[in-house]
Amino acid sequence: MREELEVEFPRESAHLNDALCYCDMNTTPDGTSTNPIDRINEIAGR
Repeated sequence: MREELEVEFPRESAHLNDALCYCDMNTTPDGTSTNPIDRINEIAGR
């Protein structure tokens, strides 16, 4: 399935992936600053 998804949704550059991951792990869904541990707990709690 990975190959099928990568054809339809090609990966972005590594730098962009790193930036998006950093932003996602350091903000809540409403844009409030947080830390990665609290962010993971928030995600897991859904």
